[in-house]
Amino acid sequence: MENDVLNLVKLRLGLKDDKLDDVIKSYIYEIKFKILNYCHIKTIPGDLMYLWATMTMDIVRVDQAYLDEISDTMSDNVKSINLGDTSVSFGASNEVTSTSKKSIDDIVLNYGKELRNFRKVKRS
Repeated sequence: MENDVLNLVKLRLGLKDDKLDDVIKSYIYEIKFKILNYCHIKTIPGDLMYLWATMTMDIVRVDQAYLDEISDTMSDNVKSINLGDTSVSFGASNEVTSTSKKSIDDIVLNYGKELRNFRKVKRS
């Protein structure tokens, strides 16, 4: 299923060549590991494929924002979005301010509501 996730991520990001495949695959496997641990499951069900791809896209955009291929996938027109108490800002930067581990953990927690539907009781 990892190849399906890779193809979906590349399609959604508009990546035409295989230049970033190894980088994207590394995030696919790391997100897979985080999903398995969070949900206390041994395999990822097919129903999670699209969420898995979306989570992978998020971490690629955060962690690899300095790459031209990735920064080109982010909107230059939108600078800030305010929805109630939530504020999201976009801007050009060649610097990533968060570490991979923290970013991945944050992404998993951001998708916790959807992942909880697949979460099992942890057995000792």
